[in-house]
Amino acid sequence: MNENNILKNRHEIVFIYDVRDANPNGDPDNSNMPRVDDATEENLVTDVRLKRTIRDYWLAKGKKVLIRAETDENGNRKTMDDLATEFLNLGTITTKNAGEARKKLANEMPKEYIDVRTFGAAVTLAKANYSLTGTVQFGLGRSLNIPMIQTKTITSTLASTEEKGAGAIGEYHIVDYSLIKFHGIVSEINAHETGYTNVDLTQLFNGLWAGTKQLNTRSKFNHTPRLLIDVESSEGKSQIGDLDLCFELDKKEEIKSVEQAVLNISEFISRIEKVNDNIHSLNIKHNNALKLTNNNEEIKDLKEYLSKKFPNITINELKIEGE
Repeated sequence: MNENNILKNRHEIVFIYDVRDANPNGDPDNSNMPRVDDATEENLVTDVRLKRTIRDYWLAKGKKVLIRAETDENGNRKTMDDLATEFLNLGTITTKNAGEARKKLANEMPKEYIDVRTFGAAVTLAKANYSLTGTVQFGLGRSLNIPMIQTKTITSTLASTEEKGAGAIGEYHIVDYSLIKFHGIVSEINAHETGYTNVDLTQLFNGLWAGTKQLNTRSKFNHTPRLLIDVESSEGKSQIGDLDLCFELDKKEEIKSVEQAVLNISEFISRIEKVNDNIHSLNIKHNNALKLTNNNEEIKDLKEYLSKKFPNITINELKIEGE
């Protein structure tokens, strides 16, 4: 491990993407309906769904990922413990080899798998339990607008049984339009334990942005990344905190497309002004289709705008793989 490349500073991330005529995260306990907060009517997306998007992108790019969709010879989905046992390649874990297994899980597994370094892992093998807190943690994703949930009827072209001559009829559920915000923290403290590097952080940004664009199933169609902001704190400083609360739409209801959405980032600008000296850099990626304002002032070029507002902070445009 190259200690010089280990992440040294805290990072706080806000990632915003939108979904049109699709299901960003179905609830299996509710007929796979899009998840909704009953109190606020906001669309919800779990961090598990976001991590799956990132992992799928990494796998497609040839990265080694521990948590992946694989089945055994009987067609059953492999569990975390199954995948960890394969990684160990020690056969049955016994009292004799348990020490070697624990050592390999602790020292070698984070080096082998980018998702373990990033998100951590919990292995519950008999005699060889292992738990690692990941460098990156995301909260629950929430829509900035109030979407409408719609149910669509579908029919298959194949008969449902040999006796029937017509296809089967079913339903699927979508949101008409949802602009979803995620908040994440990247801890330099955990980075030293996991061996998390600046290169790994770049791969996280690729997974968020390009991974969202890569989604291409029926339920995950029309997913588009709109804004990614990474606030890197100065060395020894903590994150700003609650950064996700600094982004709000001018109106939440009756937003049917990105063209109708106006994102007010005035609170973000205000927060950065207050903790200016504690920030090392602002790293951004903006899809210009999403309109940004500082109160009533339109922001046409976010990088240029922030550079003028904060001349003593380094402002970088994130370079995303494939763009």
